[in-house]
Amino acid sequence: MKGWLNALMVPTGLAVSSCQWVLPFSQCTADADCGVEQVCTVDQTCQSLYTEQCSTTVGPFDDPNAIRLGGVMPLSGPNQESGKDVLKAVTLALSEIESEGGVGGKQARPLALLACDDEGDAESGVAAAEHLVDVVGVPAIVGAAFSTVTIEVANEVAVPSGVLMLSPSATAVAVEDLDDEGLIWSTAPSDTFQADTLGYFGAWRVLEEAQTAGTVEAVRVGVIHADDVYGEGLSADFETTLTAYLFGRDETPNFNIQS
Repeated sequence: MKGWLNALMVPTGLAVSSCQWVLPFSQCTADADCGVEQVCTVDQTCQSLYTEQCSTTVGPFDDPNAIRLGGVMPLSGPNQESGKDVLKAVTLALSEIESEGGVGGKQARPLALLACDDEGDAESGVAAAEHLVDVVGVPAIVGAAFSTVTIEVANEVAVPSGVLMLSPSATAVAVEDLDDEGLIWSTAPSDTFQADTLGYFGAWRVLEEAQTAGTVEAVRVGVIHADDVYGEGLSADFETTLTAYLFGRDETPNFNIQS
């Protein structure tokens, strides 16, 4: 009877020996209890540091003494070039920090980063962040590159877990409005600055010249934008800014904005 049960259970990934179960993940209390390229997770099981989605490293990531950081960026798909540029910048930054003796020149432990490919997609970004936080245990994530992905990762993973996020390019105003407990940061200025520039140089001067010359009686402004939090936010800010500039004139032209 026991032999028949063993034969039945082995193909499923579990084995029976006498009355004991052998689980597919090894139990652990520290990384030293796990195998090569494995880490001891918060639920005390050994799991792989790397996945198909998270496989690109910067610095000595296999060094158990390293301070392990995470990265979420598009490394494949139509926006992969922007993600690869972010990865190059991170590589340069870590190299320069290490050459100066670490953060503040007093850091004995090396910095290392595991970059995950979010494909520019919010769902993939959340999956990547979950691996970085729940399995690898990173204290901070560089990324995401896009506002929509950044907001989703922040709300679903980073903020609930108390993990810092630093995006190089998430500029949507909605990022500033997150209830983030001071954990979500961006090094790029908000879209309100872009909208102001667009409103002044891209539209207002043209509309003013057209009205002054008397060549049109009414002006229509068309806006083409992405159907996401970044595109919708930038379009709304542009309309607000353009309206403010136009109503500063003595004679306001008759115009409407279509997006």
